[in-house]
Amino acid sequence: MLRFDLKTNLILVLLFIFIVLFAINNSLCFKVPPYGFKNGYSSLPINKKFCIYDDAINVDFIIDNNGARVFKEINQNKNLKIFGDSQVLGLDINLEKNHFLKKIFPNYNLKLFAAPNNGPYEVLKSIELNTEVDEFIIINFNSSTDIHRINEYWNFKNQVTISNKHAGFLTNFPVIFDFITFINFYSKSKKPKLLNNYHMQDIFLNYENEEIIKNLNLYFGSLRSLLKTKNLNFEFFFTHPYWIYDRRGQKLSINVKVYEKYNKLVQILNQEYPFIRFSNVDISDIDIDNLTFDKRHLRSNQFLFD
Repeated sequence: MLRFDLKTNLILVLLFIFIVLFAINNSLCFKVPPYGFKNGYSSLPINKKFCIYDDAINVDFIIDNNGARVFKEINQNKNLKIFGDSQVLGLDINLEKNHFLKKIFPNYNLKLFAAPNNGPYEVLKSIELNTEVDEFIIINFNSSTDIHRINEYWNFKNQVTISNKHAGFLTNFPVIFDFITFINFYSKSKKPKLLNNYHMQDIFLNYENEEIIKNLNLYFGSLRSLLKTKNLNFEFFFTHPYWIYDRRGQKLSINVKVYEKYNKLVQILNQEYPFIRFSNVDISDIDIDNLTFDKRHLRSNQFLFD
């Protein structure tokens, strides 16, 4: 009888622990959006709903059957497909009206084909597979990371290590997905380069503008070829990097060397590629709260365009 009671009590305790963990898990949000590889590019898991942490709120995500983030409020008859990485996902916004591109294209519903570690060449693959002939699309180039992802050393497969199907399964287990992401990040031999602003600034300052231009020329050649093949019309947005600022207590202040080099790069690109729309850099001190929860993305309201 005693043995039976111990066994029963153990089962009840384990059942209680499971119920508590299940309840906690279902109340949790992700630290970064779940994502996985799909047909050569990074995508959010299809047909899923989840939330991610922000400093003051939880941000809800709705993902359609193509892996694009969509919003609850559908007020227009036309959809606008937007391609890029996590910067254009709107990691800090619940309402479509607060996305910087909605302010430029108010008469469209936004469909965000974007995900973490989705580099410029991965974006081309996504455009190829997720557009129809003669469509009008938006491409967002996140200079925080994409200027490095056009370099020959970028290896998409090393960064996106689980499939979209597995990422979809893990949307049910935020703690497990965040743990896998943490292990993958800290197991990389080059991890120190991504840990803070100073490392990112050093990489940029040692990355000659001539080399960046050469790599961009190759990328734009591939982009033109794809656009021509599908007869796509497009606008190209170039968002400034979060590491253009130094962190000083609770403020972000422009790093003069980084800003001057970045500004020279923008001037060169303006001459060679006049179709690029560059975000305006706020050179005054801004609050550190203008970075999202992970401190590696600028908030959507920081991107204004002429």
